[in-house]
Amino acid sequence: MLRTVPERVSQSMALLGASQTEIAGVLRRIELCETVPAAVSDAQYVFEAAPEKLELKRSIFAEVKSHAPDQAGLASNTSVIQITGIMGNLRQPHRAPGTHWWNPPHMIPLVEVVKTEWADTKLAQDMVDLLADAGKTPVMVDKDVSGFIGNRLQHALWREAISLVENGICTAEGPIIGTILFFRLRETLADFETICLMVLGAVAIVVMLKAPKGVWGLVHDRFDLELFPLGYCVRTDRKGD
Repeated sequence: MLRTVPERVSQSMALLGASQTEIAGVLRRIELCETVPAAVSDAQYVFEAAPEKLELKRSIFAEVKSHAPDQAGLASNTSVIQITGIMGNLRQPHRAPGTHWWNPPHMIPLVEVVKTEWADTKLAQDMVDLLADAGKTPVMVDKDVSGFIGNRLQHALWREAISLVENGICTAEGPIIGTILFFRLRETLADFETICLMVLGAVAIVVMLKAPKGVWGLVHDRFDLELFPLGYCVRTDRKGD
């Protein structure tokens, strides 16, 4: 898989309209490493972006902490798992804030920097400054809560959208809630399909509590999802996927 990284990066950047000069410049700044020790042994910051599986993330950081410098900042990129649960077993949890990069990151600059109860305030601020220097728009989250800031606001809007459908005020088809994300977190029109766009074989970040059967039927039919308690949905396995 590592061998295909340059080709995949080049193709993705070309689709975004990047010139060959820009693509070549990015590729020169990418160093591929086949092992964790090789990747983190002299790192100042380590960003983990593994699938949303708690034990997988914990196992990655268990290895990272053994090879990264003691002063390195360690950050987990997650949108659904509390950082405390991921980093609690580290010997130095104060150096491990969370970073929630909003998707798609090449279009949306927002990154939530999440502080835990052990957080080193200076390190967290250094993380904010680093992300800002990289062209992102970091926001500090002072308390580690599920959903952080953006998802909690977004889910509140989604719940209201479903309530509107449930009460016959509008239908679930099409972009009926064109301003559901009017505060520009995602800078896009939203419809009910947006609810599960982040389902990539993992848990969808959906917390609808009173969704009418018709709405969930629409979601299931379009995304092959199964509804679980508390409104969470999980993608079912399909042959060929």
